[in-house]
Amino acid sequence: MIGRLLPYPYKLVGLFLSLTGVGLLMVNFWYPLDIPSTTFAFYSSFLEEKYFTTIRNNLSDEIILILLVAGASLMVFSKEKVETEGISLIRGRALFRALLLNTFFVVMGILFIYGSGFIYVLVLNLVLLQWLYLLNLAYLRYRLKD
Repeated sequence: MIGRLLPYPYKLVGLFLSLTGVGLLMVNFWYPLDIPSTTFAFYSSFLEEKYFTTIRNNLSDEIILILLVAGASLMVFSKEKVETEGISLIRGRALFRALLLNTFFVVMGILFIYGSGFIYVLVLNLVLLQWLYLLNLAYLRYRLKD
């Protein structure tokens, strides 16, 4: 698995993209960003259902999500500074724990969150697995050092 990972500098690019996405998310929360654009949509259901058409849309949400997903993905799929077989074993454990926790959160969301709040659970789930993996990996590496 070591040979299939991206080189370490991509982890730094991913960190930059993720931090930029988090910063823009906070700015967008307090001062809504408006990036109007005409974009192609396979499906749109704002006022009426439309298929394969162009729509006017605020792209700030899409840009923020792309930054968060791309940044987290680059960090997940990049090597550590010193990549060893021990780190590969830790990666497997971290992935298992992240999948387990993510499944728990999704099931709890399905059981206890309804309406438009469930949409937020789905959007959070776009990056939750990757962040849980990164947190578990950092925790297991920390425990290995002790």
